[in-house]
Amino acid sequence: MNFVDLPGFGYARVPREMRDAWRPMVESYLTKRETLRLVFILVDARRGVQDEEAELLEWLIECDLPACIVMTKSDKLGKSKRKPAALAIKRELGLPRPPIMTSAETNEGLADLWRVVHAVL
Repeated sequence: MNFVDLPGFGYARVPREMRDAWRPMVESYLTKRETLRLVFILVDARRGVQDEEAELLEWLIECDLPACIVMTKSDKLGKSKRKPAALAIKRELGLPRPPIMTSAETNEGLADLWRVVHAVL
């Protein structure tokens, strides 16, 4: 089992032109990887869905590639704001269920995340 962090999607401190140059490599990796089981799209709970994340999900669906949305840094939102934020992401992306809410600081949602990983293996 391999976990791969793909360049050019999400937050990268490089010029947009450089991220755009990575795109063909990343797309080739995703579409030609026979062992690929799932793509996690990480969405920062504080900022919500960005255009790039929505476009990536749309492209994955078009390519018939499985995806799971993970809401990161949920601990940065007050408890009363977490569920509404997750439901907003669900609605915006047209998901069948809310994203998995996670926090590396508190370990929130990590068991749920591992259940998804084990289910696709």
